[in-house]
Amino acid sequence: MIPNLPEQGKIQASKLNSSVSGAAANQTKLVWFFGSSIDQYAVKDACAHANAVALGDEFRHFFCQFDGLTLVYSFHPGASPPPYYAGTAFGQIYTTAQETMRSRLQEMKLTFGKFPDATIVESSIWDVANWWQNSGERRESTKWLTPHKQINTWCHSTIPSFLDSVQKANPHGRIAFRSPPPAFDNSWRGWTHVIDESTHEMSSCLRKLADDAHPLLVPGGKYTLIDYHHVVESAGKALGGDLRGWYRDDIHPGPELGMAEVSAALKWVKGL
Repeated sequence: MIPNLPEQGKIQASKLNSSVSGAAANQTKLVWFFGSSIDQYAVKDACAHANAVALGDEFRHFFCQFDGLTLVYSFHPGASPPPYYAGTAFGQIYTTAQETMRSRLQEMKLTFGKFPDATIVESSIWDVANWWQNSGERRESTKWLTPHKQINTWCHSTIPSFLDSVQKANPHGRIAFRSPPPAFDNSWRGWTHVIDESTHEMSSCLRKLADDAHPLLVPGGKYTLIDYHHVVESAGKALGGDLRGWYRDDIHPGPELGMAEVSAALKWVKGL
């Protein structure tokens, strides 16, 4: 099952400022994870592992500081055009992902005195839910098929455009995109019946772009692909046993795999 995600809204930067107390000025890297609850869990696990207190709104926009880093997580409803998926138990989201992105960047500028040095963008699960919701299929249908056409558009157009919008809003920061991890088909909603093939196809398409030396998604290129799908598969093999056993549920990797996401991201950050 997928836990509820918080509704959109603005955080008062002044409240965060009082919590930071100027400590962020000493941090060498401000690293922003802009995505979904998968990133929420991963950043929270990394903070806990480092014995670093998470401040702010734990679910929507929070941060912690350790080892010369400030890690910030923010939620957005997906890069695909609205109407956004309304099944998060928070009703219809009217603020666009781009508007949310710009708002969060301004909050970080007020809170930390600068924009992120590095941003890890994610957009996958809520895109699939968006396509299903807006497809005209019956909400409880179990016959919804893997959306090959939408995935192709997402891979070749939606994500590059979304990354460009993040870069435009923060022109001096470096940007990476995190691919979706493996997921496990389940009966929670019509779109989750095919979530395994959907996330695999999304990751494979992005990986092919990188392998083909696409100028957007190569090491040293305009943006970098963090192949979390591959990271999870590799980490799962190293951990042993059934991969599903290392997950919180059918969608969200557990702490060990979440830490693997953050480790892969920070490896990229430290190489900048």
